[in-house]
Amino acid sequence: MGNSFSNRLEIPQGKGPHAVGCTDLMTDHTAGGTFFRLYYPCQEAEDAPKPDWIPCKEYFNGLADYMKINRTLSESVFNYFFGSFKIPAHLDGPFKKDGRKYPVVVFSHGLGAFRTLYSAICTELASRGFVVASVEHRDGSASATYHYREKTESETELGGGEADPSASCNLAEEWMYYRTLLTGEHVSSLLNKQVKHRADECIRALKKLSEINAGTAVQNVLRTPFDWTTLEDSMDLCRAVAMGHSFGGATVIETLCKEAGFKCGIALDAWMAPLEEDIFPRVKQPILFINSENFQWAENILRMRKMEASEASAQRKMITIRGTVHQSFPDFTFLTGDWLGKLMKLKGRTDPELAMDLCNRASLAFLQRHLGMEEDFDQWDPLIDGQDDNLIPGTNVTISPISGKEHVLVLETKIAIPTIDGKEDNLIPGTAGPDIALIDGKHDNSLIPRTDADIPPTDGKDDIRVPGTNVDIPPLTDGKDANLIKENNVNIQLTDGKDANLIKGTNVDVIDGKDANLIPGTNVDVIDGKDANLIPGTNVDVIDGKDANLIPGTNVDVIDGKDANLIPGTSVDVIDGKDANLIPGNNVDIAAI
Repeated sequence: MGNSFSNRLEIPQGKGPHAVGCTDLMTDHTAGGTFFRLYYPCQEAEDAPKPDWIPCKEYFNGLADYMKINRTLSESVFNYFFGSFKIPAHLDGPFKKDGRKYPVVVFSHGLGAFRTLYSAICTELASRGFVVASVEHRDGSASATYHYREKTESETELGGGEADPSASCNLAEEWMYYRTLLTGEHVSSLLNKQVKHRADECIRALKKLSEINAGTAVQNVLRTPFDWTTLEDSMDLCRAVAMGHSFGGATVIETLCKEAGFKCGIALDAWMAPLEEDIFPRVKQPILFINSENFQWAENILRMRKMEASEASAQRKMITIRGTVHQSFPDFTFLTGDWLGKLMKLKGRTDPELAMDLCNRASLAFLQRHLGMEEDFDQWDPLIDGQDDNLIPGTNVTISPISGKEHVLVLETKIAIPTIDGKEDNLIPGTAGPDIALIDGKHDNSLIPRTDADIPPTDGKDDIRVPGTNVDIPPLTDGKDANLIKENNVNIQLTDGKDANLIKGTNVDVIDGKDANLIPGTNVDVIDGKDANLIPGTNVDVIDGKDANLIPGTNVDVIDGKDANLIPGTSVDVIDGKDANLIPGNNVDIAAI
């Protein structure tokens, strides 16, 4: 793969005293095996090749599927922008065996990522004397990954199937791409299954490293030239760390709970939704939360703070890096120009290398403190407490009780964002995931965490609803009549004009638009939008959104003097969907207090 775009951009090299090597390990050719990229201190080798950042085109296909763009088009675009980037490490370079034992980090990637996308963090840790296993998860959260299957008899005879020259000749690649929700499946249930699966993969990676350290022979399906015997008795498994970003941050918490062999954890901009509530008090190890300034929200921070109630609360630290975004942690932030990076929300206003240095140095100081290492990382101890002009101690999201409800105060703007029933209202309906951009006061522009992609209506069921109701927002695309308001027989999607679909106990027909279908006791017609359809007791037209009931030349309602184009009690315009109600400088739609 190659491009003409990468001449000025690159992934930064590790700043520590060690040269860095990397290799891949896949144990067991099935999906139940372990698969990770290992970064390690290595011997200097001038002519050693450097690995491609994106290993092959199938990963481009996975990113395209995850971002919901055409594969054919995206392969050319991705190859142009990212195809020639290299990871700053020696591929299969000889391990640096000098008598010392290196601490171990198991790294968990975020949603839609894979094992190579956090190489800036992993190479930095390896250059400082850590062995880092970057796991590629097979729970369906990676944009792409693969394992192998045995070839059929006919494939073997004909030489068919996708064969990998680095693997056995009787095996063929089997690719797994990002998994979407199945019909009738709840997102919270899927996420919780995935985070448990991910934690098990991290634990298996640690166990495999323990076996290698003990001298157990390695059976690597990939048949790389790396000499695994050189790792024997070279890793300090009593100093093992779980680290991850976003979904990987949640994986860190789950992993620490399941495996006491991990002595501490570092969660980068953790997405806490996949975790069950009862896990928080059961985690005993020290944890460092490093957040970006522009990703976190109230409910997520509250879940982090619940861990402060545990016995290890004094060893829990949280800092926020100013001017950063959620994508300031993966390598993408270094590999796009300033305008493109900010347009795609891959970088914030803080220089990416400065932000990464703050992240890495705070992590190293935290690890020295809790692993009992004898290094000079304690020079960065103040960063753990947020003592730097580019850091915020704790979080920029403050939660305070107002009138018995929780409100979010965005410190940089001093604008309070109200919540509903103690929950943040900027959420994907039915989940705890963040709604990053409410454009017009509606909840139908929810964003998938870590992307700008709109969530599609996957199954037409009522898991994506108008807030406060059980009405499904997206229309059914298959023509079926299954989309009903629960507990009555109102079908909101039928197009056949039949008169049988009445609100239970009334003669209101929601389909054919006849004028006789009024809400009993009122003259409100819910279908045809004529001016006779008024909110009972007012002149406000509830259907067509016209401004006829206003004082001429204004948008003030003649009945009560209020602005008829606003959601009552807020400044959100319900008529024209304009974006006037935004926090200046970003796309967060707020309600006025």
